[in-house]
Amino acid sequence: MRNTTLFLFLALGFFATSCASDSGAQAKESAQADMQTAEYDYQEQKQAQAKTDDLVIQERKIIRTASMRFQVDDLKSSSKRIEAMTKELGGFIANSQQRSSNYSIQNDINVRIPSERFDEFLARVEQEALYINHKNVNANDVTEEYVDITTRLKTKKEVRDRYIEILRDKAVTVEEVLNAEEKIRILQEEIEAAEGRLKYLSDRTNLSTIDLNLYQKVPYASAPKLYERGYFSRLTEGFWNGWEMIQSISIGIVTIWPIWCLLIAFFFVRRRFFSKKSE
Repeated sequence: MRNTTLFLFLALGFFATSCASDSGAQAKESAQADMQTAEYDYQEQKQAQAKTDDLVIQERKIIRTASMRFQVDDLKSSSKRIEAMTKELGGFIANSQQRSSNYSIQNDINVRIPSERFDEFLARVEQEALYINHKNVNANDVTEEYVDITTRLKTKKEVRDRYIEILRDKAVTVEEVLNAEEKIRILQEEIEAAEGRLKYLSDRTNLSTIDLNLYQKVPYASAPKLYERGYFSRLTEGFWNGWEMIQSISIGIVTIWPIWCLLIAFFFVRRRFFSKKSE
């Protein structure tokens, strides 16, 4: 009997130990699974965040501009190479103006170049320079404005469409029709203004603007003499100038006729006065 009781106690102890071991193993496996799941979720979140960041960067709207003044060896050749380079990179010359002074000849070129070729274009232009006087590069981030206008534009279009639906299906009286039409007109004007602004921002972000001032130094040259007219030309001009002077004097004499009348009257009065005095 005593042996049987001891055996039962041993069996119960072994069973309890086995159960505890199994429970610990299950808890450990469960914890590992939870950790793996958490790690997987964390990696997914990191990947999703990275994709979101890349998307934001790809959609960023930046207006890039630059201005540059530099000296070249041959203005004509450099200008032609810059024009060919601009066409090669998908841009165009918006404006070009050449001018000269006593010391140099210059060319002002306004270039519109695709934004993704902006840095490449500037690097290639610098190869034309003998000396760079200044180089300014600016970047204006208009992403917030672009997103704001896009959101507002979408809302305005939805409201406009609702007013069109009201005008088509629910407006009954003349007042309701006129009110809906007025609302639609105002919204349409705002939509067109917003679309115009978006078009402008897209143009400025897609095509960067670069102002180039390139110049070539030349030996000092005095200003050319003005054309000198011949003798007969000057003689003819003098004759007509004299005629115009005679006309001006004649007109002046006629203009002061009241003074002449007073002088004549004074002369006669004076003459009579002295005649009587002498008698």
